[in-house]
Amino acid sequence: MDKALVVFDHNRGQSRDNMLAQVPYGKSEVGIQIDETRLMGIISPPETAPSANPDLEVEKALKNPMDGPTIEELSPRRKTAAIAVDDMTRVTPTNTLLTPILRLLKDVGVRKQDTKIIVALGSHRAMTVREMKEKYGAELVEKYQVINHTYDDESQLEYLGKVAGDLPVWINRKYPRAGIRIATGSIIPHFNAGWGAGAKIILPGLAGEETIGRMHAHSAITTSNGLGMRENQTGG
Repeated sequence: MDKALVVFDHNRGQSRDNMLAQVPYGKSEVGIQIDETRLMGIISPPETAPSANPDLEVEKALKNPMDGPTIEELSPRRKTAAIAVDDMTRVTPTNTLLTPILRLLKDVGVRKQDTKIIVALGSHRAMTVREMKEKYGAELVEKYQVINHTYDDESQLEYLGKVAGDLPVWINRKYPRAGIRIATGSIIPHFNAGWGAGAKIILPGLAGEETIGRMHAHSAITTSNGLGMRENQTGG
């Protein structure tokens, strides 16, 4: 069973007939004994063949975006770039995304020393160098500046105003000061922001402590469940 979701009914009766279901857990699986009389079904995603050349597919997407400018169209700005990336708690294949992004930045004249890759940790712990190499690629980490965001270091933050009425926005100052700003991440439903990636990797990913706390408190008060909502007060 590959990447399956096991659904069972707590309201059904119990019996002695059990089955062993293998459930994905991290990079491995765990076995769970389930009463067959309570089993409603095993739901698995459809089998999808991966691209034979994911690097090329990402480059095509970057050159033909669904919305917004291309890297080439952004390039008349100052030749500095900041790329927000998620950490090891997310499944985004970041190395696959970064390779063509960095290549296109180089093509428009952005030098390695003027490119910063900022790990949008939010309030998560800092990533180790080993974890960075595993997530983003050893060669990339050795050649580029990969920086852990520090949400509780005020000297690293910049105040950008307020959103949603009175929510103060403190953001990693290296990001808004870059000429070209890029955000990466996985597009998944999120109970606060509606959807992960996009704006969410900036807020709360690159936000300060007060902003992160106020954002979550605000979402708890205004939106009880924003999963999949395209527009909401904390993520739209």
